[in-house]
Amino acid sequence: MLKNKLHGESVLGNPSKAVVSSLKRSLKQVQKEIKTLEDKLMILVKEVHQDLLT
Repeated sequence: MLKNKLHGESVLGNPSKAVVSSLKRSLKQVQKEIKTLEDKLMILVKEVHQDLLT
């Protein structure tokens, strides 16, 4: 979805305000999902390799 929007805007040249705000919103959501996944991964790593971390 983001890829299509970015390609469409690069073809058109000048992005509209609606598209820019939509892309920013999408970026924030993706960053939030990445942060959540990183936190879950860190918890799992700490559980599995607890002996190495102490």
